[in-house]
Amino acid sequence: MRRTYCLFAVALTACGPGSAADLSSTEVEGWESFRASVHQEAWEGGKFIVDGDIALADEDALFQYYLDYLDQERAVEGFGVSKKSLLVDRVGGADNIQTWGRRYQMTYCVSTSFGTRYDQVVTTMAAAARSWADQVGVDLLHDASQDTNCTASNNNVYFDVNPVTDTYFARAFFPNDGRSARNVLITSSAFTTTSGGRDFEGILRHELGHTLGFRHEHIRLANPCTTEANTNNRALTVYDEQSVMHYPQCRTPAGGGYRQTELDYDGARSLYGTAPALILTSAIL
Repeated sequence: MRRTYCLFAVALTACGPGSAADLSSTEVEGWESFRASVHQEAWEGGKFIVDGDIALADEDALFQYYLDYLDQERAVEGFGVSKKSLLVDRVGGADNIQTWGRRYQMTYCVSTSFGTRYDQVVTTMAAAARSWADQVGVDLLHDASQDTNCTASNNNVYFDVNPVTDTYFARAFFPNDGRSARNVLITSSAFTTTSGGRDFEGILRHELGHTLGFRHEHIRLANPCTTEANTNNRALTVYDEQSVMHYPQCRTPAGGGYRQTELDYDGARSLYGTAPALILTSAIL
C-alpha cells in the first residue's frame, strides 16, 4: 500500500487521503518511536539503516518502510507465518535484477584506505564474488587500477568497496540504485565477528546477494525477528532457513553458518542462468 509522507505536526490535517492521517494515534506514536530508534549513517547523505544492513535513501523511504510494516502487522498474526523462499526484490512490478549488459561486468574497486586490511579485503571479496560467479551467470570483477581512487563518484567501476565506522557489519545496494549509492561498506567488526556462525567471507557473500537483487529470507517469519515487511518481492524457491540471505539469529537454535545453499543457487540461476563454466563442463561430460 502506497501513501504520501508528510511531517507530523500538532495535528494531521493537511496530509490528504491515504496518508499519515490514516494512522491511529497509537500508530503515529509508533512511527515517532520507530523514527527515533532507527540509525542513520553519520556522514552527509548518510542512509537510514533498517533490518541490519538495508539502506534507505531518505525519511520518505523510511516512512514507507514503516507503513509497509504496519500493513503486514495488520494482516499477519503470530510468528513463523508464510514461510516460502529465496526472494528477489521487485520494483514497479518487475524483478529488480542486474541487466544483461551488466551482469558479467559488475566491476568494483577496493579502497586502499583499508590500510593493513586491504589485502584481506581484496582476497575475501574475490572469494565471495567467486561463490556466486562459479555457480550463477554473473561476474564480479576487481579493477585494481581504480583502488587509489575508490570513491562513490568513480564511474570507471560499477561499485566501490570502502571502510566505514558504523553499527552494522556491512551493507550493500540493490540493482536499481544509482552510482553514488552503489557501495559495499564494511566496518571493523565484520573482520572479527563469529556471531551466529558469521565470518568475514560469509558477510560479504550475503551483501553481494543484495547486489544481485536478493532480499532477506527471514522476512517471511514476521515479528519478532524483523521489522522488514514481506512486500515487493517474488518467491524463487521453497523457504530455506539455511539461506545465506537468512540472518542466523532468525533461525532455529543451532542453525547453520553463512554460506549459500543449493536452494540459493537454484533461485539465482532461475534469474541469471547457470555459470558458463558449468555449462561447458556439462557439455564436455
